[in-house]
Amino acid sequence: MKARVKPLSIPEPLPDRYWQVVIGDHGQHTFRHPYYGVASAVVRCLIAHREEDKDLSPQATAERMLPFCGLVAGACWYDAGRELETQLDLAKLEDADLIAYGHAVCEELQDAGYTLLDLIELLGGITPELYKRQSLLSMALARSAFSEAPRDALTLS
Repeated sequence: MKARVKPLSIPEPLPDRYWQVVIGDHGQHTFRHPYYGVASAVVRCLIAHREEDKDLSPQATAERMLPFCGLVAGACWYDAGRELETQLDLAKLEDADLIAYGHAVCEELQDAGYTLLDLIELLGGITPELYKRQSLLSMALARSAFSEAPRDALTLS
């Protein structure tokens, strides 16, 4: 992790593409939903591997989840002052590439002082927000949500 040459501007108030998560002693983090194509590959990878931790101990599950912690953190990272040195190669969005990227991001975060618990908290804070912003169904439901017309506006002629 290195300091950004030019800090990113975090919009206020945060548009829907952005969200914030507080992680242990590291404080508040800002994340941004990536381009839909990248997010689709990330979600596909998460879903393809979610059943692998059945019957594992909590410790083993946490350790197995590390590349996914790094994957979602790296894909959504939007810290104003710090950037990850590990960059996602947009030409390599297959599961094996994404998992390798996730491992590299986790190692970088560990070098920056993030604990195993911090990394799991990142996964828990990012993944639901990523899914929500990637879900076509959620978008359609939000668009179709409406309130009932006022009763006095209805006339029967």
